[in-house]
Amino acid sequence: MKIKIALSILTIIILCFSSCGNVYENLHSDIENQSIESNEESNYTEDNNIGNDLKTRKITHGYKRVIDEYAEKAMACFVSKDTEGLLSLFSDMSNENYSLGDEIDRAYDFLGGDIISFGEIESHTGGSTFGGGHTSRQTGTSYIYEVKTDKDEFEIFIGCVIINDDDISQVGIQNIKIKNSSFDINDPDKEENMVSIGEFLGSWYG
Repeated sequence: MKIKIALSILTIIILCFSSCGNVYENLHSDIENQSIESNEESNYTEDNNIGNDLKTRKITHGYKRVIDEYAEKAMACFVSKDTEGLLSLFSDMSNENYSLGDEIDRAYDFLGGDIISFGEIESHTGGSTFGGGHTSRQTGTSYIYEVKTDKDEFEIFIGCVIINDDDISQVGIQNIKIKNSSFDINDPDKEENMVSIGEFLGSWYG
């Protein structure tokens, strides 16, 4: 009888330790997951000046995600016609050397109305330079297809420089091109079917 009681007590003790171990493992796993989520979120914090955060961010990885973010914010500005927000996404040098505000107004006129919808954003990393043990220059491009307004359907191209150690004033969007459905690369009058905002700077070419 005493042996049975002792075995029962031993079984209960083993079950308790096993249960506590599982609770600890689950709790530890939850803490790790929260830490990872927190770190991921901290890489992409929002700022009142939507372009300032992107242009001053220290970027060491996840280049395509940053290029996507430039395009996402630019499209949000086009949809809401937020000229100031769009200007803030362009590089400081672009803002200093081009009449971007006037060019953005022409882009609004070219689109001919509110943007109703647009397709997925397709982004790619572009030219890069490696120096000092890290990437010292990185460019990127985004294409947004099926941009629909009451007037027509458009394609928007966005070219940006996300890293440029030699001159941070060139970091940001440098050029946006908007083409309507009639655009044909072989048409000698193709310029009539597109508008451009800004120009590529030296850092785009290397």
